[in-house]
Amino acid sequence: MMTFREFVIEFRGKSGLTQQALADKLGLHKRTIQEWERFDGKIPNGYNIARLSHLSKAKTSDIISYCQQTSRIKRRSTKLHKILC
Repeated sequence: MMTFREFVIEFRGKSGLTQQALADKLGLHKRTIQEWERFDGKIPNGYNIARLSHLSKAKTSDIISYCQQTSRIKRRSTKLHKILC
């Protein structure tokens, strides 16, 4: 299952958009896109999911699934970190 991070990177690559160009199209700061693309990055709110869905032509439900996958990975990583440290 694809993560939200992977989706954003893949979409930008296929559409030829820089982080700044995607941010401009979504009315966001470049920093937001950078945070989405980091491994431990943030996930968007519902409003930005809808805007990204419209821009990318991806189903909103698919993007939500990517966000949920990202959240599961982050929870597992946090648990593992607590066990090891």
